[in-house]
Amino acid sequence: MSKNITAASSATPVTVDFHGHALTVVTGPAGERLVAMKPICEAIGLGWKGQHERIHRDDVLKEGIRVIRMPSAGGEQDTLCLPLDLLNGWLFGIDVGRCKEDIRPILIQYKRECHGVLAAYWQQGEAVNPRKTRKPKALPNGLTLDQQDAIKGMVYARVDALPEDKRKGAAIRCWSSLKSKFGCSYKEINPDQFTEAVSLVARIELEGEWLGKEEAVPAGRLSIDYPLSWWDSRKPGKPNESLDIAAADLPVGEDSPCLQILDSLHAAGYNIDAAFYELRTYQNLAHRWQGTIASAIRCAESLARFAQIDLTSPQRYAVSR
Repeated sequence: MSKNITAASSATPVTVDFHGHALTVVTGPAGERLVAMKPICEAIGLGWKGQHERIHRDDVLKEGIRVIRMPSAGGEQDTLCLPLDLLNGWLFGIDVGRCKEDIRPILIQYKRECHGVLAAYWQQGEAVNPRKTRKPKALPNGLTLDQQDAIKGMVYARVDALPEDKRKGAAIRCWSSLKSKFGCSYKEINPDQFTEAVSLVARIELEGEWLGKEEAVPAGRLSIDYPLSWWDSRKPGKPNESLDIAAADLPVGEDSPCLQILDSLHAAGYNIDAAFYELRTYQNLAHRWQGTIASAIRCAESLARFAQIDLTSPQRYAVSR
């Protein structure tokens, strides 16, 4: 056995994603992920003997050779593997003309991309895969991603409401005001100061705003009117005075008037977290009760059918006096 080959005990294969394809790998003695090379060669039409020799000739690939005892139709056998990290390099050096015809276009495109990646790495200092979306991360002790989105949403909403020639200056004023107030970028603002930041964005006076819009809502008054007639749109034809609202009628999303009122207060700078969680608790309990009642009704109907009792007919019960 070559000194570059490390024998290992039996390993359990697992499947990982490799460029959008399922690939079987095993865990090596040192915890590295290893790929059995012979099945891959056979899958793309390459002769295993030639590739076996090529791997041993390559100064880098031969350093990664590992032999893992793996199950097969004839029992366990030694299988030559390479670390998953070396698989891209091996694939890049394949002679396309030796592969199956249906594999060639894919492999050619892969090689083109590899050339571009190498050029970007050496010439620009980094290479980015456009198919791998990078998830943004919140800064330590900074606003959460949801809080950042809320701040950005408020700024964009205020700026977009202005004439086009005023938007750039308004955006600069919003972001500058936040930085001046908190001494850092909006992403670095302490989460405990989120409500204060929201209030600041809501109060900033921006050039180009239509001053007449304040006449629609009296000073100090929020536009949060939800008269009883609001229910007409949800329960048309039923009189409002009866207030016959069942748990199933309660809106739990953005349509909820209570939730919209709380959102308006929150946007105005008020801390309404306790009220929000109380509302959510009531909604959750109402729907839980609705499910419990519905289940009880189904059980009662099943029992009634079993006992052949007609629930639609009035039942008389003796009352002791």
